[in-house]
Amino acid sequence: MFEHDIEYVRERMRELQKEARAHELARRCMSMKKKNRKSFWVILMSYFQR
Repeated sequence: MFEHDIEYVRERMRELQKEARAHELARRCMSMKKKNRKSFWVILMSYFQR
């Protein structure tokens, strides 16, 4: 029973690490999109100010 619990905990840790990695990637992707959007607006405004 105890060994089974250890195996279960290891499996849960693996799943949590996968979720954390996916969450981190998604957050990076969102921040990149925000930066790109900002630069896009800067380009657009500079284009209109010419």
